[in-house]
Amino acid sequence: MEGPKAQLECKNCNKFQNDFYPVDSHLTNMVEIDGKTYITDVSYGVSCQLWYPLEMISGKDQPQPPGVFRLLNNGMIWVLEKTSRKQVVKDKANANSSLIDRRLVKTMYCFPLTPRNKEHFVETLDCLQTSPDSRFVLKSICSLQTPNGFRALIGWTYSEITYNPEEDSDMVDMKEIPDSEIEAVLKEKFNVVLVNKLTPKNKKANYCM
Repeated sequence: MEGPKAQLECKNCNKFQNDFYPVDSHLTNMVEIDGKTYITDVSYGVSCQLWYPLEMISGKDQPQPPGVFRLLNNGMIWVLEKTSRKQVVKDKANANSSLIDRRLVKTMYCFPLTPRNKEHFVETLDCLQTSPDSRFVLKSICSLQTPNGFRALIGWTYSEITYNPEEDSDMVDMKEIPDSEIEAVLKEKFNVVLVNKLTPKNKKANYCM
């Protein structure tokens, strides 16, 4: 499966492009349930999280708590697309944050129906974890789905997003966390206790919630 748009090109580990990854970078599962075919994938967390399997029908809107997902097929590849709700920032001082996703419709990834094993992805995943151009090296990212939205700690920015489909919007509550409180936030909000102290990272890279 090829990764989302505007991310690292892992062929040389040093380029960005406004297109899909030129190499496979994300593994999903195709399963059969009661005679129907689905993909089962947790996707990328934050607002892109899939909560339920998606039926393999091209063009069918499939509503879930984070938004409306749909699969599109051009005869060669499948593309996963999502229609989101507008993100409304509670504190206007954070309204221009680069973490706010202003796209209402976005393409998440594409994939062919070619069976792969986990070894197929090793080189690309190593690149994503070690390349100085990778967003996963440039930023520290922790996210957790909640019954009505999600939480995220990206660098020093902690966000709580509450889904509000009745008003076609999602409420975003953001605040900056000082270094002295990072470990407490990880434990209290994400149930994460690290062996080593986390040094947050939030260097320039294309990433939004």
